[in-house]
Amino acid sequence: MTAETISPERSVFYLHRDSRGRFILLGYFLDLTPREYDILNFIFEAHPTPCRRDDIAAAVEGLSPDSVSVFVNLINKKSHAIGGRKLILSRRGAGYYVNEFM
Repeated sequence: MTAETISPERSVFYLHRDSRGRFILLGYFLDLTPREYDILNFIFEAHPTPCRRDDIAAAVEGLSPDSVSVFVNLINKKSHAIGGRKLILSRRGAGYYVNEFM
């Protein structure tokens, strides 16, 4: 991921990125691993369009489609500790998307 592909001005009401590209949820930094960051960044950039598991796996190096749900679950556990709800939701047949009602 290069600096040109990160748009710090993009945000959802409660989730945004600072000038360094770090995700801030409800005023708190999300402590993400590099792989979790790449997954969240891909879904965040596609907002409001849902992202299919295969598309996420293709965009994140070394990630299989079967492991996408594991990493989404880890991201949701971290966001749950901050905001009390899941940050990434899934819609059957459509894919993963950012929860707009955190």
